[in-house]
Order: sequence, then structure tokens, then C-alpha cells
Amino acid sequence: MKKFLYTFFSVLILLLIIIQFFRPAKNSGDHDNHSDLLTQAKVLPLDLRNRLVTSCYDCHSDNTRYPWYGRIAPVSWLLYRDIKEGKENVNFSGWANYDARKRISLLSKMHDELEERSMPLKIYLWMHKDARMSDAEYETLMKWTIDEAEILLKN
Repeated sequence: MKKFLYTFFSVLILLLIIIQFFRPAKNSGDHDNHSDLLTQAKVLPLDLRNRLVTSCYDCHSDNTRYPWYGRIAPVSWLLYRDIKEGKENVNFSGWANYDARKRISLLSKMHDELEERSMPLKIYLWMHKDARMSDAEYETLMKWTIDEAEILLKN
């Protein structure tokens, strides 16, 4: 039994070392992107801009702030998957690339997610305390999604 445990843990450690060589691509694009939501949005106060960056941009933009553990496989793979899925839903870095109808649809979905408090994800909030939002911040963001959609509808 002792030999089995020794062999098992030796193989496990070797596998953990080997998988470190298989890293996914980093999500780090142009920080001064003219297509970004922060550049394109009509009504976006500074405190709201900061809240979006802190709570949403890691998964919904081309610029992720990676934590130290994000360099360790298999966590790096999970982060890659979550970021890829988040950007498939909405990529704030490419906001200008969406037509008005798509933006309105995305704003509606954002409103629903905020209303249900399903974003940011609970696991993300567990690891990123600064991404937590107060009820007032949720309400402000929801109001902004409505205001922004109305501006788009008028244009």
C-alpha cells in the first residue's frame, strides 16, 4: 500500500509539472481601443465606468487582469474557457462592431443579468472581492442599460 501511494503521488506530481507546459493564450488586447464600450457609450458616468471595468471587463473584454493563480494549469484552462464564453456573449472591447439592434439586445440581456444578480458570477466574486457591487450600483447599472438603449432607439 505504501508503494502504491508513493507511485500514485509521484505520477500525480509529474503530471502536474507536465501540464504546466500547455498554456492557453492570454486575453490581452489593445487597451486604447476606439471600439470599446467606454469610448462608444453615450451616458456613462466615471464611477459607472470604473465599476464596469472592475466587475465585468476581465471576462467581457480583450483585457483580462490575471491573478497569480491564473498561470497554473489546470486553473489557467478554466479561466481561458470562462473568458472565451464571456466574450462570446458580449465583448465590450468590440462594442462599436455591434449594430444598434445588437447593442440594444445586449443591453437588455445585461439588464436582465443585473436584475437577477447573476453577473458577475458567484465564483468570480468569491475570488475578486473588489468586483462586488452594492444594490445601488446594480440599480445604477440597470438604469444605464435602459437609458443607453433608449438613446440607441432614438438614433
